[in-house]
Amino acid sequence: MSPPSSNIHQSKASPATANTSVALVMDGSVNGLGIVRSLAADSDIDIVLLCERKSRSFAAYSKYISHVYEFGDNDNLVDTLVKINQRYSTIIAYPCSDRNYWVLVNNKKQLTNFKGINNEEQLAFLSKQVQYEAAGSNGVPIPKTWFIGSEAELSDIANGLSFPLIIKPDYFEFGKDVNKKEIFKVRQIDSLEELRELVSWLQSYGLVSMVSEFVHGGEENLYTYGGVAFEGQVIASYIGHKVFHSVPSRVVAAAVSDSSKELDQSGATIVGCTGHTGLFQVEFKRCEKTGVFKFIEINLRNWLWGELSTKSGNNLPLINYNQIGHESGLQKREESTNHSDASIGGQTDKKQVYIWEGGMVSNAFHYKTLGPLKFWLKSVFDSKTDVLYAVFSLKDLKPFNKFIAVGLSKVFLKKKAPS
Repeated sequence: MSPPSSNIHQSKASPATANTSVALVMDGSVNGLGIVRSLAADSDIDIVLLCERKSRSFAAYSKYISHVYEFGDNDNLVDTLVKINQRYSTIIAYPCSDRNYWVLVNNKKQLTNFKGINNEEQLAFLSKQVQYEAAGSNGVPIPKTWFIGSEAELSDIANGLSFPLIIKPDYFEFGKDVNKKEIFKVRQIDSLEELRELVSWLQSYGLVSMVSEFVHGGEENLYTYGGVAFEGQVIASYIGHKVFHSVPSRVVAAAVSDSSKELDQSGATIVGCTGHTGLFQVEFKRCEKTGVFKFIEINLRNWLWGELSTKSGNNLPLINYNQIGHESGLQKREESTNHSDASIGGQTDKKQVYIWEGGMVSNAFHYKTLGPLKFWLKSVFDSKTDVLYAVFSLKDLKPFNKFIAVGLSKVFLKKKAPS
């Protein structure tokens, strides 16, 4: 069933029809906006956006977008994708969540005009257990980890555990009738009692618990190896690391890191195991005690602060568009000097910092926002630092205006909870 006409909104001219190639960005927030602005470096690319609600999607207001599509639940998302498939002759999609990735792969047969959609084999790597087995068997360092499906399994290993530990759900099956917002992403736990409670909680949703040793170090030790792959071979890569990540203010700052042959090798090894085509992010954490980079997870999609790679002179979304769009296999690797050394550190001597303004508006009066505010002020007035804002851009101001309006409404119009 096709979506109702009210679910399709026009940003500029009427959408193009046959024999038209488009880039379809599947997120209306920060992640999607970064991809949109990166692709806009090539003015010939027609960029369309797919989001759940335009009223809450500030990326939908970017001047670089020619058309905006909205959807509701999973069924409506598939209907909308089919409609898009009928409208354009070539579509290169940019999934920005595991849900998007899962829907694209599971409906590949219907989406005949979509290029670069992966296969069911790649879906297996949404499971962290599959990721860790692949990493460990290929010599990539991983934290000591257990996958626990029941309280009985937990009892078998309880005596050998030392705290703190990290717990995550292994894999969320998007076809299930479960509200994913009820499932936490990651927690640090400090006692066996707390661990039993969370394992039981995840088990009630039919989920396996991934429990790992805590890798010593703060947020500044979280590294990303991101890039573009074609059938598991890395075409272009970028390495960066977090400097600051404040919760609940949701302010993230990331700086371009120095070159790391260890990360380059480990990241490329893991991507090779997946056979993935498209953008990716491999996360590592550097142990402060040993200096070893330990694998955390791989995301077969773009990541929050991925736009920083573009600022460093390594436009991964654009490389991905050219790679898939022209179906040139690995022939373009020599043309894009973005792999390994050239991809790390960018084309400037300045340190490059990414600021996600998220909670600096909606949590403007929260004490935990003071740290990010101090970091921002220090970066702004440092002549050796280039600052990239997730939303603010003088060249594309409307998304920021929408972002501020929504943020201020949360601050001043938030209703008090009944006493």
